[in-house]
Amino acid sequence: MAEICNQDLDYYYAFAPGKTQYFEEDIQTTLGMMRRMSMVASQYHQAKLAARLDTMFNLRMKTLQ
Repeated sequence: MAEICNQDLDYYYAFAPGKTQYFEEDIQTTLGMMRRMSMVASQYHQAKLAARLDTMFNLRMKTLQ
């Protein structure tokens, strides 16, 4: 699921910077899904998976700034 989220974000960010505003809700939803997956992995003591998901999420958040 996280890989699909990553692919979706790649698609959204492939558009010109002025066009990504049309996908803002989808981008926020996808980022929220990634964050929630990380939280669930942590909750169920899947430290490696949670760390991987956190890394993916943090990298994506940096691209927004």
